Amino acid sequence: MNALRYNLLEAYNFNSDLFAKARSLLRAATERTKANGERLREYRDSARTEFELALFSEEPVYRDLRS
Repeated sequence: MNALRYNLLEAYNFNSDLFAKARSLLRAATERTKANGERLREYRDSARTEFELALFSEEPVYRDLRS
């Protein structure tokens, strides 16, 4: 069951920028409850600026044009 869940949420990622951002926000909230040294690398204090720049980028998000 965990492998299926992983594949659905991580590997396939629904091919959506919005889904990826939403997942990152949820994971960031979970990771912030941990000590800095126990967090995943991309959610440590040293990576916070880069994370926020990517999250709040003014790059437009377009709807997927594939049918």
